Amino acid sequence: MAHVVTDRFVICLYWAAGILSALAVLTVMTAIGWTTSAESLIRVVYIASLAFGIPAAGIYALARWFDGQAPALEGDGDIPSVPHDESARHLFREPAVSYAVAVVAALAAWAVRALVDPILPGTTVFVTFFIAVAISGWMGGYGPALVATAISGCIALYFYIPPTHTFLLSDPNEAVRFGSFVFICLLIGGLSAALRSALRRVQSLANELRNLTSPGHYNAADEIRSADQARVIVSGDPNQLEA
Repeated sequence: MAHVVTDRFVICLYWAAGILSALAVLTVMTAIGWTTSAESLIRVVYIASLAFGIPAAGIYALARWFDGQAPALEGDGDIPSVPHDESARHLFREPAVSYAVAVVAALAAWAVRALVDPILPGTTVFVTFFIAVAISGWMGGYGPALVATAISGCIALYFYIPPTHTFLLSDPNEAVRFGSFVFICLLIGGLSAALRSALRRVQSLANELRNLTSPGHYNAADEIRSADQARVIVSGDPNQLEA
């Protein structure tokens, strides 16, 4: 039996781990071209590992765990088949409007963050961006959540994480901070997309059940029972119904 919700979440986690791993490799490969000493290159590798490598390993391990726990989490009972939604099987086939919502949500989160800058301390840089990613994942799916994560991450990295007005991470502590932000955003996006898929599945099952129980709907069991009753009426033997 397919575990639709868990499988969806696991796929999202694998994508997240792959994206973070690619970012770590890309960071190191870029550093090879502009670093002037082995010490600088080692520092870049260290920062890339903290910002992207360790979160990628954590997400991959979590995906493997969820993959193994799917039967326990969703059960192995028989569930009626429901038509599959293309966007539920393919993570990046959501309508274009979903990606537009993700862009607007990320920019709105930035605007709100700018408005409350005097109130929020510097340690809560990402709080509004988490909300934007959650909204994007719930309304659009995992693809829009990734777009919101990318935009939010670029804004936070350029404007709020020291040194500001650059995309370079020179402080290991800030690298850990940024890596944690990306890690949490990808988890939020995956959970939101999985819950959205689960809600669609429940709605499909509810519609199918409503159709099965609606007046005038006859399934195979109804037809068999009607045939048995007709046979009893013709023969006059009630025992035939029990047989």
